Amino acid sequence: MPDWLSFLLNDLHQSFQAIQIKDFAIYGYLFLWIIILAFPLRGVDTHDHIAGLVYVIYICGGGVVLFFALPETFTEFSDFSIHLAAFLGMAIVAAYRWFHKNNQIVLSSELLNQEENSDESTQ
Repeated sequence: MPDWLSFLLNDLHQSFQAIQIKDFAIYGYLFLWIIILAFPLRGVDTHDHIAGLVYVIYICGGGVVLFFALPETFTEFSDFSIHLAAFLGMAIVAAYRWFHKNNQIVLSSELLNQEENSDESTQ
C-alpha cells in the first residue's frame, strides 16, 4: 500500500472516531424547527394580522431556543451578526408561510364539494 493511501485511510479513520453526537445536534434542531413550522394551520383565521404576528414571534422564539439556547457548546454561533441573520431568516420564513397562504391544505373532498355546489348554483 502506498504511503499516501495509508495516510488518507488513517486520516479518514481518525475523523470518524472524532465524530460525537453533539456534532449532529444542530441538524436535529433544524429538523425539529421545520416540524414546528410545518404544523397545519387549519382552523386558524389567517386573515388576522395580530395572530400572524404572534405566529411569527412564536416560530422565531422556538428557533432561537433550538439553535442558540440548547447547543451551549457551539462556538461558531457566538457572533451577534450570525444570531441576527438567523433570527431574520426565521422571521422571513414564518411570515412567508403565514401571510402568503402557503398554509392552506385543500382536501380533495373539499374540492369535490365546491364543484358540486358550483354545478348546483348554475342549474
